[in-house]
Amino acid sequence: MKIAYQGEPGAYSDEAVSALFPGSDAVGYATFRLTFEALSIGAVDCAVLPVENSSAGVVQEVSDLLWELPGLRVVREHILPVQHSRLGWLGPVERALSHP
Repeated sequence: MKIAYQGEPGAYSDEAVSALFPGSDAVGYATFRLTFEALSIGAVDCAVLPVENSSAGVVQEVSDLLWELPGLRVVREHILPVQHSRLGWLGPVERALSHP
């Protein structure tokens, strides 16, 4: 079974694919639109896409694409706990910055 997601191998969506569909063939796409298009034309069997992010709220582009592309439907939900960790020794840290 081929499952689409937006991102690179190791991304949170890739991790969600592994949790929902163990042993499947995960296929990453560069954008949400390309992910939806792959699903629309049947290049993949289904897609795992984020609809909400606990720090940023609704993933608006995904919501918009669900309305824009006819015939697609949400069939399952998975809540993926995300934990960030600092790797390696950096010495004393006064401030850490991250993309939201």
